[in-house]
Amino acid sequence: MENKVIVNEVQVNGNKLICDFRAYGEIEKCFLKNEFEVEYDFDLTDIPKSILVIPLLGDILPLVWLYKAEIVAEEIDADFLEEIGKAEDGFREMYPMLSFGGKITARAVKSTSVSKERKVGCFFSGGVDAFTTLYSHLEEKPLLITIWGSDIKLDDIDGWGNVEHHVKKTAKDFGLSYTRIKSDFRGLINEKVANRKVRISGDGWWHGFSCGMGLICHAAVIAYKYSLKNVYIASSFPAYLKGQYTCGSDPVIDNNIKYARCSTVHDGYEMDRQQKVRYILEKSEHYGIKPHLRVCWESRGGKNCGHCEKCYRTILEIVSENGDPNQYGFNWNEDSIKRCEEDFRKKIDLSEKRIQWSYESIIKSFNNHYNGDKNAYSWMLGDNLIVMNKTILKQFKRTIVYRGLRKALRIVRNYI
Repeated sequence: MENKVIVNEVQVNGNKLICDFRAYGEIEKCFLKNEFEVEYDFDLTDIPKSILVIPLLGDILPLVWLYKAEIVAEEIDADFLEEIGKAEDGFREMYPMLSFGGKITARAVKSTSVSKERKVGCFFSGGVDAFTTLYSHLEEKPLLITIWGSDIKLDDIDGWGNVEHHVKKTAKDFGLSYTRIKSDFRGLINEKVANRKVRISGDGWWHGFSCGMGLICHAAVIAYKYSLKNVYIASSFPAYLKGQYTCGSDPVIDNNIKYARCSTVHDGYEMDRQQKVRYILEKSEHYGIKPHLRVCWESRGGKNCGHCEKCYRTILEIVSENGDPNQYGFNWNEDSIKRCEEDFRKKIDLSEKRIQWSYESIIKSFNNHYNGDKNAYSWMLGDNLIVMNKTILKQFKRTIVYRGLRKALRIVRNYI
């Protein structure tokens, strides 16, 4: 059977958007349900269907292209239709080992609700990348946009409460407006099936294909509502690493997403993470506001755990620039430093790429900028991290045997 996705109905119930669709053919197994729901914090009654369908399209179009499927909708914003093929070309450039195709069948509609006073929006999660973009465009007074359902799961109510409090405080500190989106978009696609489909790429579905378009297209409704001219999304990788990484959020993809006369800008691509931390510390001194950085991948609750690799990395980036992590959302003292060293020696396993892309910059910054006692951090300077990650234990943990044992242990625990 031909691969096809048909959008049957686009409904609005106050501030809630519901898209009903049906998938046919092999692509059908990629979906966990046939209904897509998004909730905004404003009424959607006057938003045209040509705009309302875009959040769904952003979530599923990479799959449509991978399965060479046809997606059928009643109407789609003309700006979106005219540019989105270039985003598909961006995926082709990034993943030459994969084949893309398919088509979009819809009536193109010009959506022109644009006021004379054009504004800008900025996706804001509260992390290093997000604060760098915020500071870079502060004079434009960006509307902060945060999505519940991205890194904070919909059942983590306390976590979302903490995130929203953090974003609202940031908006208040800088005299900005804020809007939130609640979306089940990460519960729509069976990521296990999608991961298998893209396995040859060396990346996973979320990071490699969905984390750009899946987020950006949610802002189409906001762009129409508030007459935005640009939406900024922060870069995750620097330009000098182009060709060495894969990611679903990249200039070749993001900058080709347009809707309602609003362009997307992949922002901060000229800086690496260490440069961004340095920039944030400089700007925080200038404005007299020390922002709490929300960076953690591991913890529920929307806060930093303080002892995962991402938290440690951010802390070390701050310290290496003579900053105080305690002023930026972390707890850091002599005991923390000792625990950090122990965790890096025994638990945290860094890939060669991670050391090269992240920790070499940190070490360079320590050597060039840090004015404190380097003895406390001597365990990570020089080639020590490389040596640490070649221990017999860490090498065993990278084997298929170890991963199989861990999987079996999880099954036993769940059974008990």
